Amino acid sequence: MYKRIQKKRNYSKSTMVVISCIVHGSLAAAKKRKLISENVAAGAEIPKKTKAKKERIALTRE
Repeated sequence: MYKRIQKKRNYSKSTMVVISCIVHGSLAAAKKRKLISENVAAGAEIPKKTKAKKERIALTRE
């Protein structure tokens, strides 16, 4: 889910951390109330944002 959000919206790392905290907290509360058996967000990792590599141009004598 985090990869899909990151790809679609291109959010910053800090925004993804906030989203992760909200999802994890919500599922933890649901588990505490025995609405779900496991918090699947506990093992989820926020994807690293990949930067587009810039083309390097070497200097020549000309």
